[in-house]
Amino acid sequence: MAEHIGLFSDRVEFDAVYQNKRASVTLGIPGIFSVYNALGVIAAALALNIPLQKIADALRTAQSVKGRVEVVPTHRARTILSLSTIPIRPTALKIF
Repeated sequence: MAEHIGLFSDRVEFDAVYQNKRASVTLGIPGIFSVYNALGVIAAALALNIPLQKIADALRTAQSVKGRVEVVPTHRARTILSLSTIPIRPTALKIF
């Protein structure tokens, strides 16, 4: 389970909770879907008896693929997040 989810333009942070254990997770891939993906990874790794803290430490090293969910710097006070390799629709960009 994920608790205390923080969504930021350049990362997500949450507490992964399993049974009576808790580990802080920081993923350098923004978007709520990153939390969902991380929970899937956590579940698979737990099934392989990998300790929760070790999983959280490994997730901290995960990186996004260039062109996918990429933060595009701007000169304004906004952040543009490219959600697609080829943003052909306005919905492929999120502006924060």
